[in-house]
Amino acid sequence: SRSRMAHTRSFRLMATVQYLVPAMSAAAKSGPVHDKPVLLALHTAMRGSEWHAASSANAKWLSEGEAGACAWEGVACKKGRVSDLRLSGKGGLAGTLPPQLGRLSLLQKLELKGTDLSGTIPPEICALSSLRKLELGRTDLSGSLPNKCAAKLGALEEVYLKRTKLSGTLPAAMGAWARATYIDISDTRRLSGTLPPQLGRLEQLRSLSVDRNLLSGSIPLQLRALASLSSCAVHGNLLWCDESQLTGKKKSACELALVDGCSARGAHVADKAKGGEDGSPSDKKLASLPPAKATSSTASVTAPAAP
Repeated sequence: SRSRMAHTRSFRLMATVQYLVPAMSAAAKSGPVHDKPVLLALHTAMRGSEWHAASSANAKWLSEGEAGACAWEGVACKKGRVSDLRLSGKGGLAGTLPPQLGRLSLLQKLELKGTDLSGTIPPEICALSSLRKLELGRTDLSGSLPNKCAAKLGALEEVYLKRTKLSGTLPAAMGAWARATYIDISDTRRLSGTLPPQLGRLEQLRSLSVDRNLLSGSIPLQLRALASLSSCAVHGNLLWCDESQLTGKKKSACELALVDGCSARGAHVADKAKGGEDGSPSDKKLASLPPAKATSSTASVTAPAAP
């Protein structure tokens, strides 16, 4: 009796394994089953029917093959889930970012720069807690940056939102982006308010570009203390200069950028009480670092006109 029971259990176990292995293999080949509905929603919202297929693309969207959606152009997967969505410069890509985007919970790279995207950045994007790279620059995206939930994007390392139509203020929650090394939110000509002092918490930040906006006030002391910051562009704002606060023997990148921008227009100290100027830095010269540390984002002499 016991022998029969053991034999029966062994038979059932073998049958289960024989059923599960092909099923798991088929699931692996079919791509991100969980994420495919989100990709379809993205395709619809971003006018996928109008995309111009790249000549080097191995497979177009909506095609069915052994790799499934993981073989679609610009899509990369890890362990059956979408990890990268890279469609920067994709001809014909327009429309909006759908809220379903927030369901790509393992997404690490979202690259859609240089496209005709419009509308706003949905707050659901804050659900992308694994996101390391966000590139939405050179688009027609408008509205404000997600404020209340931005702190949830703590894995961000690179943020590129240059030349959009974003307005409002820079969220204080950006201070939670502890891994950030590169932030470019320049040339919107709409962002206002002040530089959040919370940016001073970003101890790994190497490059910060917030030039050509409507920012006002002075650079926070917390930001000036960042030893890692080697590139800082702040020109083309309403930032005012107070050299009395820049008396240290070793100035930070942002201090040098601010002083250079002020010196370019002859405003050593903007003090309305003393009849000083309004503190608006000149658009005719970029705030740059010394030649030894100059980078492509801050080393130009003449500020280029927006296209």
